[in-house]
Amino acid sequence: MRRALFERVGGFPEIALMEDIAISKRLRRIASPARLRGPLVTSGRRWEREGVLRTVLLMWFLRAAYWLGADPAWLARIYYPCATPTRAS
Repeated sequence: MRRALFERVGGFPEIALMEDIAISKRLRRIASPARLRGPLVTSGRRWEREGVLRTVLLMWFLRAAYWLGADPAWLARIYYPCATPTRAS
């Protein structure tokens, strides 16, 4: 997205986890999502380490809990069990 739009929606919220989901919700009020052409490359380390089924179930759980009002700081402790999140909670 362009910087002006990013600033218009207030940027990423200062939460420990699910900031991408929160900003997406704000953006949907303004415009429909766009599909990018070309590949997107991400790390597969978590998928390789934890396995596909376990990782998918974790992601579904985290999203459902977030939508039901769970504290993002609590969700971050589940997602990053051995690390302290750097974002504000």
